[in-house]
Amino acid sequence: MKFKLPISILVLLLLLTLGVVATFKCRQEEPKPRSPSVEELGGTVESMPMQEGLYVTFRECPDLTDSDLYILRDLEEMRWLSLADCPQLTDEGLACLPECSHLYSLCLQDLPLVTDKGLSILNDLPPLETVGLAGLPQITDEGLKQLEGFEWLEILAISDCEQITDASLESLQGMKNLRTFIIDDCPGVTGTGFRHLRELEELGHFRFASSNFN
Repeated sequence: MKFKLPISILVLLLLLTLGVVATFKCRQEEPKPRSPSVEELGGTVESMPMQEGLYVTFRECPDLTDSDLYILRDLEEMRWLSLADCPQLTDEGLACLPECSHLYSLCLQDLPLVTDKGLSILNDLPPLETVGLAGLPQITDEGLKQLEGFEWLEILAISDCEQITDASLESLQGMKNLRTFIIDDCPGVTGTGFRHLRELEELGHFRFASSNFN
């Protein structure tokens, strides 16, 4: 009785004989690069007691770049964000923040490269309740105009922004829910600018220091 090999086996043997097929390798897909975590980039993620959501902070992160901030888009539980003393961050990095759809508190501090253009993202963010702006030397009155119409804002703190003047305070007139306003170390703001705050009936806490009041 003769044993007949399947045609497929005969073809394979022929190819091996001719040197056409030498080896077979299983091709494996290269793993996709993993995005770094907030902690790996030098930041912290904390849960707030008695409140839902996460508090994310980047403080004194000299190597943090604009592209690193895009990991924030995946943090759906982030409610508070603080970016402080990160000298490489620019307006381009802030452009990703509108995708953080559940954010309601933002603090920008000691970011020397952020300009008025960077603050324009405030108009594209969800309704913020708290905004802190400090140590932003390139911010002018034009940048603060982005706050016009923020009637849901409850807390606003501005400090060490040397280019803003009384014209910036005029932008606050529509903040009907503003309860706390702090302005420190802004020499361009004088006493005449505070007349714009008279109509803010909810304003209960107001603090100023080291500004050029007349």
